Amino acid sequence: MARLGEARTVEFYEEDTRLALPPARYDVRVTRSDGDASAYRVEVTARTLLRDLALFPDRLDPAAEVDEMLVTLLPGESAVFRVTGAVIEDPGALGTRPVLRCVNDTIA
Repeated sequence: MARLGEARTVEFYEEDTRLALPPARYDVRVTRSDGDASAYRVEVTARTLLRDLALFPDRLDPAAEVDEMLVTLLPGESAVFRVTGAVIEDPGALGTRPVLRCVNDTIA
């Protein structure tokens, strides 16, 4: 990991399939954005390393878009994803698989 001010990066020097990643464990909080019925805030806090965390809201509504992708989190770190463009019937589904995924989920 390298950090410069607020910016940081995490690099892995092995192919994903060769990494011994732990099972993904995290906490999720989904809220509607104030004043916009078609906007949501999805906050993910890692309990384990999460490699390339991604949110796929278009699996719930094809019109939905997300502002961020492929975020790697270390334990204790959080990321906020902003989803716009669709009214989602069950906003809590934004924090479940297969809508919220990371590389840890794909490596057996």
